[in-house]
Amino acid sequence: SERMGYRLPGITQIQTNDKIDLKFSRALHTALLQDPDVILVSELRDAEIAQTALRAALTDCLVFAGTCARDAVDALPSLMNMGVAPNLAASSVLAVVSQSLVRRVCDQCSEPYELSAQESEWLGQQGMAPEQRSGLRRGHGCSNCNETGYYGRFGVFEMLEMNRDLVEAAVRGETANWTQAARARLQGATLLDHALQQVVQGNTTVTEVMRIATQLEA
Repeated sequence: SERMGYRLPGITQIQTNDKIDLKFSRALHTALLQDPDVILVSELRDAEIAQTALRAALTDCLVFAGTCARDAVDALPSLMNMGVAPNLAASSVLAVVSQSLVRRVCDQCSEPYELSAQESEWLGQQGMAPEQRSGLRRGHGCSNCNETGYYGRFGVFEMLEMNRDLVEAAVRGETANWTQAARARLQGATLLDHALQQVVQGNTTVTEVMRIATQLEA
């Protein structure tokens, strides 16, 4: 059956096809020959693809690319572990955005609730003041949310923008120094901080945020 899709003016999408040797890296090289203004690379899956995309970013081409990393801080070390030269990663990356999806509290059955001792202790460890831990909400379950207490999902984010200190740490290729500088740059604006804000606003639950925290620590 014919694949359904959208045709948008000024946008070209390339579908890889191993049967004709149109592999991911070759498709990317072919796209760059067209002198594009913007390229979206779904995933920097190996050193060859990553280096090609990063070199393109050093030209007039704006490159958006996905990579497999635990969070924004881990993105550049992941590229270096893949085989990307530290100076190439440092000079071509402008910013890294990390995201996670959390479940939204059901509007139809949302209600205030008392935190468990474990939840209250964990929030305290995250630096949340006692006055912020009152009036939190969760769904008790209804037909609208199929008795789950949640309805839909939304994103929480963090964005690490490069600055001189981060560039210098990345060029040296010292993971520990990079991590320390990046954590300092993100202080108060991490993905977990954003998720905790959503808890205070009643959009999600402590349980959901604890799940995200566990994934980030894995």
